[in-house]
Amino acid sequence: MKAEYLNDILIYNAETGALNWSEKKRGKHRGSTAGYVRVQRGLKTRRINIDESNYRADKIIMQMKTGIDPVDVIHLDGDYLNNAWDNLQPVDFIVRDKPRAKPVNLYKLPASLERSLQEYFG
Repeated sequence: MKAEYLNDILIYNAETGALNWSEKKRGKHRGSTAGYVRVQRGLKTRRINIDESNYRADKIIMQMKTGIDPVDVIHLDGDYLNNAWDNLQPVDFIVRDKPRAKPVNLYKLPASLERSLQEYFG
């Protein structure tokens, strides 16, 4: 997607990281927050639908500001909802160490059996 087009339809505040619509689009009011928060595997990110396609907000911001589409974007403070410009860093590889949700043990063992297994297996 072209940076010029993105800058025409979105307004980016580099200090706060906010993305807002610059024009009225299908039920979206001018100035309203663009996108929604998506939670996947415990990771919260802002996603934006543009022309019936879904994009990550951090990658859109990189395209708007630099004109390039990075492979991935690192959030320096670890908060993937903080899209302030000084918190974003483009990278040319996929970041695999993003935080994940803590796994849930669906098969809870009785405490005595769990202790026995821990003693046995070390």
